[in-house]
Formats: sequence, structure tokens, C-alpha cells
Amino acid sequence: MKKSQRTKQRLVEAAIRVIMREGIEHVSVNQVIEEAGSSKGSFYYYFKDLDALLQAAFLYNLERSLQDFSIEADKSMQENLRLFGQYLIDSATDKRSELAMMFLWISKCYQDDGLRASFAKMQSSIVDHNSVTEQFVRQYELSAEKLLMLDMAVLGLLVHAMMLEDREQLLSVWVRLSEAICQLP
Repeated sequence: MKKSQRTKQRLVEAAIRVIMREGIEHVSVNQVIEEAGSSKGSFYYYFKDLDALLQAAFLYNLERSLQDFSIEADKSMQENLRLFGQYLIDSATDKRSELAMMFLWISKCYQDDGLRASFAKMQSSIVDHNSVTEQFVRQYELSAEKLLMLDMAVLGLLVHAMMLEDREQLLSVWVRLSEAICQLP
């Protein structure tokens, strides 16, 4: 990784630590710079403003939460969706900090119109262009409508995986839901 990429990544990771410690509404450019051991010049070289950094932090965490999943080319879409559901259920435990930051952002969008607007701008990156979506689209040519449905189902699964201990029940419901989505034209 190039030095410039490391600097940008340090700023993003620092923002995530500050968000987790202080809350998204209390993050400032100065806190992030101090946490990253960086400068204002570096910050503004990579990010136009704090909003751009917060978006980058969300997307970075999204990718980190998905990075360990790959579809299996020899399996059907339904089987890969079952494997993805299992991965998500496991992630509710194994990737708790990444998920916590993303859900903090989502919950704050209900209170802050600026964050809601930022989140809306990221929809394509979140739903259409994350690493898992791109794998499914390449392999199975999913429609935009199916992608949106799966995204909604993923959020529901993650919420319930945090609350319910019966992983078999969660996976069973996920399988039935994903099968229904697969059956759509």
C-alpha cells in the first residue's frame, strides 16, 4: 500500500475510533487529525469536508464487514445466499464493531437531515457496488429490484441476529426469504 493510501486509511480508521468513542454527532476534523497523528493539510487533501470522511468511514466499514465472504461459483444462487446468511449471522458476533458503527450512522440519520442526505447519496455504493453484491451480480445477473430486496433482508437479518440466540431459526427464515426473492422475475 502506498504512503498516500496509508494516510487516507489512517484518517478513516481514526474517524471510526472517534465515532465509536464519542458518537457520530460529536466527531470533529480536529479530533480525527489528532487521533490519526495527521495534519489538516492531509485531511483536506483526501476529504473535502467531515461529511466526505464520514461517508468514507461508513463504506470502509461496510467493506470490512463483507471482506471475508466470497460466493462459490459452482453453487446455485440460493445456496450462495444460504452461505451468505450464515456469514451474516456469524458476523453479528465476529464483526460487532464494524456493524455497530454502521448502525450508529443509520440511527443518527433519523435525527439529522444532513446525515440522511449523505446516506442517500451513498445508496448506490451501499446496495449496488459493495464487494458481495458485485459477486452476486457477476455470477447471477440480479436485477436492481432483487438487490434492493436482498439489502432490506440483510438489514433485518443483522438486527435479528443481534437479538435472537436461535441461529438455526434465523438461518431457516433467511433461507425461506431468500428463496422467495430468487423466485421473483
